[in-house]
Amino acid sequence: MQVHVVYYLSCNSLLEHLHYVEITLFPNDPLRLKDVFERLTSLRGSGIPLQYSWSCKRNYKSGYVWCDLALNDIIHPAEGAKYILKGSELVQASSEIFGIKGIEKSHH
Repeated sequence: MQVHVVYYLSCNSLLEHLHYVEITLFPNDPLRLKDVFERLTSLRGSGIPLQYSWSCKRNYKSGYVWCDLALNDIIHPAEGAKYILKGSELVQASSEIFGIKGIEKSHH
């Protein structure tokens, strides 16, 4: 069974254009984030999925929300059979940003 996934990548708080990927699943298997990672790795290289924090679009009341995902989480369709994901670029925290200074050891 083929499922169609549309995903955004967010870098520097800006959304890039949409990306589209098809993922093959066994019948009755739910789509999981690890399935998306495997497909993205085969298409774009092993580093791509791990550079982002992933969430899926979910209907909520009269609108929608972004639901954060872990590797084994099931991805639910946003509308009907539409799977919509967003990868937000992970930023390495710098100790300077938080005002944390390294502890220096004095040598006697």
